[in-house]
Amino acid sequence: MRALGDPLRDRSDNERVKPPVVIRSDIALAGWAFMAIWCSGMVLVTLGYAAAGGFHQFDPLIEAGVLMLFWVFTLAGLAELGSKPRTRLTLDGAGAVLVRIWPMRRREDRIPGASLASIVVGAERDNDGDLTYRLDLVLPSGEEVSIRQSADREELEKLREQILAAVPTTV
Repeated sequence: MRALGDPLRDRSDNERVKPPVVIRSDIALAGWAFMAIWCSGMVLVTLGYAAAGGFHQFDPLIEAGVLMLFWVFTLAGLAELGSKPRTRLTLDGAGAVLVRIWPMRRREDRIPGASLASIVVGAERDNDGDLTYRLDLVLPSGEEVSIRQSADREELEKLREQILAAVPTTV
């Protein structure tokens, strides 16, 4: 009787199961963490303001107005950074699964291999005027999703080639 061995070792090179290629972008976590810390600080300042009946440095209306202005910017920051998802693209040989996670929701899209041919490296200027690059994928629905961002175009070009080589992109 033959003992059960490692299924990957018992197969020929052509039969071996290849692990899926996973490409992640977790940069949104930095923004989420910053906003969590900032909002915690804003709550503490607001509670201190309310408990003390004001800061007693300026006119109470000016103090309340400044605090309200900080809250407006806090809510705007929450809206902006909360709209940025974490992404994970998993290539499985026949296509890909794109998972996008926001602070309050999750979306999973199955992408056929032929749709992955639309993956491109785009460029834009950041707030400082420096060029940054992003790996964009156009979904079958027409929605454009940024898979990865980097200051290094060659890194994204190599990643694009890796994606195209991992999945058949012919129709």
